[in-house]
Amino acid sequence: MKTIVLGAGIVGTATAYFLAKQGHEVEVVERQSGAALETSFGNGGVIHASEVEPWSQPGMPRKILKWLGKEDAPLLVRYGAIPHMWRWGLGFIANCRPERFRRNSLTNLKLALHSLKILQQIRAETGIEYDLRTVGVLKIYTSAESFKAGLKAAEFMSGHGLTFEPADSAKCLEHEPALKATADSLVGGIYFARDEVGDCHKFTTALAARCAAQGVKFRYGTEILGLESRSGRIGAVTTSAGTLFADNFVAALASYTPGFARCLEAAAAKQWAGVRPVTPSGTPILDRSPIPNLYIAAGHGHLGWTMGCGSGHITADLVAGRTPKIDMGGFGLSEH
Repeated sequence: MKTIVLGAGIVGTATAYFLAKQGHEVEVVERQSGAALETSFGNGGVIHASEVEPWSQPGMPRKILKWLGKEDAPLLVRYGAIPHMWRWGLGFIANCRPERFRRNSLTNLKLALHSLKILQQIRAETGIEYDLRTVGVLKIYTSAESFKAGLKAAEFMSGHGLTFEPADSAKCLEHEPALKATADSLVGGIYFARDEVGDCHKFTTALAARCAAQGVKFRYGTEILGLESRSGRIGAVTTSAGTLFADNFVAALASYTPGFARCLEAAAAKQWAGVRPVTPSGTPILDRSPIPNLYIAAGHGHLGWTMGCGSGHITADLVAGRTPKIDMGGFGLSEH
């Protein structure tokens, strides 16, 4: 069985890796000259299950209103963009309700924890080097109110697999002596021992090389021009390198997924906006599309590196007809 993966970022490359391991013939189509040169290139480097809360959270709509027109806002929304994203915006506001925020946070958490396990599995199998550090992550606070809120959030998610350690200012200095100069302003911190740091670009390019050695064909510098539909299924993708045929197709195009989906008139088209593909719920879509042999793996927002390997593992299972290793509630197209 042949699968074409569209996009060679962390999600697409991980999907190709696991499909190849399962014996599939795989081609990856990527418009850039190499893997991980778009969203997966400009990445903060932290693999953090500790930071999975979506942007759609209680109080965020009011903050966005205050930030409108400010170019240095933490979440930039320009007035001119509003008419084009009203549908997405209404969904975003609806997901800011406390109960939805909690549900979406836990959805992201289960994927993040699964993805960390899969990342460690790939690391053990391949020996890939990517500037890995496994000393954990320390989140520090200078406000008692924000420290209390951070502890409350961590305690809530600890019931679902997150591990953490509260730290007073002295303990923070033990974890990071470089904080000594600001010790007087520290209220406390939260230490997440399982969080890791690594270079997403280095990892993905090395994984792509490993895939190529396993027989995966990468078509770099290749633009997607269109799709050929046959009897309600995709028969081929038209590219600048010619027409490519396959049994299954995976759209792992990050922020370019909406444009691709519009070609199909698929329901996914309205789900993303911005350079990083964010759904209104803040949870990614990992599902088969209304077209039976097209699968969507996108919408990871700022958590692509944190969730990438697990998403690739899950998507490969979906394509192969296998049951994913985690509960898939929250990732379906119909749930967004």
